[in-house]
Amino acid sequence: MPRPSTFGAVWHRAWARTPSVLGVTLLTYLLIAVQLLATAFIQLVSTLTGAQETGSTRKGGRHPAVPTTGPP
Repeated sequence: MPRPSTFGAVWHRAWARTPSVLGVTLLTYLLIAVQLLATAFIQLVSTLTGAQETGSTRKGGRHPAVPTTGPP
């Protein structure tokens, strides 16, 4: 049979593990934040440098795949 345990003994063991649990939680959120900031930085740089996709409408206001049949 297992030994009976008191609240104080259980609390002491749980409190002893609290810093490691908080550390793992903090590291997890830090890794997520770094990935999020890296993605946002890459998107910002590509937007500011004028990187264009194939379907960009910056020149002339028309999609390049749509043929023009008349004056703009």
